[in-house]
Amino acid sequence: MGLKDSKDQSILIIGATSEIGSHIAKTLSGNKTQLTLVGRDKNKLDELQSTLNENYLKTISIDYLKTKKDYENLFTSEEFDGVVLLTPRPGSNKNSTPDRKEWEDLFNNCFIGPLDILRQAIDHLKPLSKILIISGITSKQYYPALPQYAVIRSMWLAEAKALSIQLGAKKISVNTLSLGGVWADALTKKIEAESKTSNKSVEEIRKDRISNIPLSDYADLSEISYAVNQLLGDFANHISGQNIALDGGFTSSY
Repeated sequence: MGLKDSKDQSILIIGATSEIGSHIAKTLSGNKTQLTLVGRDKNKLDELQSTLNENYLKTISIDYLKTKKDYENLFTSEEFDGVVLLTPRPGSNKNSTPDRKEWEDLFNNCFIGPLDILRQAIDHLKPLSKILIISGITSKQYYPALPQYAVIRSMWLAEAKALSIQLGAKKISVNTLSLGGVWADALTKKIEAESKTSNKSVEEIRKDRISNIPLSDYADLSEISYAVNQLLGDFANHISGQNIALDGGFTSSY
């Protein structure tokens, strides 16, 4: 069972302006869910807001790089039935030993900033609430080309496990959803650009990319939103501390 078709449900989405976050927001908005959306880019947040039902909506624009005092006490009288946190991507850097400044920027952007918002939201969670952290498949399987992803994703896994134990007494479940390939606009545009500089058609490149996926496809945005909807509902009442892969069977580890 997913969320009830009722405005009584209140969900916080942290990182709502990403393509995946926006799709989740639009799906939940269609359920008349009361949404609180947090994003770093005010223009994107305003654009997203214009597409949603404003009767069930609140938005907060926050730059994670600002000092903590600039965004304390974000939530006052709010009470949440669930939180969806979309973890920021570190960037496709193959350097596994960046210098101190690079690590500080990575941690601030991809872990400390969004975690500080989640920290504040926890005090406003109702019993039986759900926290869902959306991560990537490097949390399940290491990629030599993405070492910084692996470090950041592993930190989120450890944090989710710690929170699942800390909040278990309140019957609050905490899980991570690790995504494999996703047919997002950025990937589609990348494939189209690759097709123009190679002898392969868009369809050929798409088939090459999914050739190592047992289910022979990447996830589309609707499949992700459906999984999120279920994991925010009664389906996850007795599931906590788990890292769930949405990857078409790609992950080879047990």
